[in-house]
Amino acid sequence: MDDPLVPEMLEKGCTVFADAIHLVADCLDVVVDDIVFEGELSACLDEVNLGWWTLPKGSVGASLAKFKGMVDGESKIEMHLEWQMAIEAEPRWKIQGCYITTIVGDPTIVNRHMIFPAPGASIRDAADFALIGMTIVGMPALHAIGPVCAAPAGMLTSADLPLRAFAGRIGEKFGVLTKEGD
Repeated sequence: MDDPLVPEMLEKGCTVFADAIHLVADCLDVVVDDIVFEGELSACLDEVNLGWWTLPKGSVGASLAKFKGMVDGESKIEMHLEWQMAIEAEPRWKIQGCYITTIVGDPTIVNRHMIFPAPGASIRDAADFALIGMTIVGMPALHAIGPVCAAPAGMLTSADLPLRAFAGRIGEKFGVLTKEGD
């Protein structure tokens, strides 16, 4: 926690998530002047054994990274990344374990995107839980393969690719047909 390099490491390790600011700005036709990073750290109150790694008491057990898209000195688009490996950490934040999209306006709209294991599957340990997150992280790249291969030569960004509503298939047992064209 006291290592002066940790905040810089947090920013560097999370910078890929700053792309969210650019994507939302493109969708809203907003020109962002600058992207500002803010980070907070939380310490493990006890040793945490993750099965593949042990976090000593007092080490970083959680972090809160914020990227802010600034327009005329005011934050207009924000992306917050909450990471927590220690259940007991101080300071304590209300980690919600989901993707939350908030649009402040009239009316204000809040969407929560919850991620759960497949029906019938269980989370037996931290490795099972981590696998869900790794799958979610890999899905955009996996689903971009077809459109990228079909695209004309030249530079593309995520904004140039089509949105994917249901890129996977949902089984008939859940009431949704799975065959192409259905």
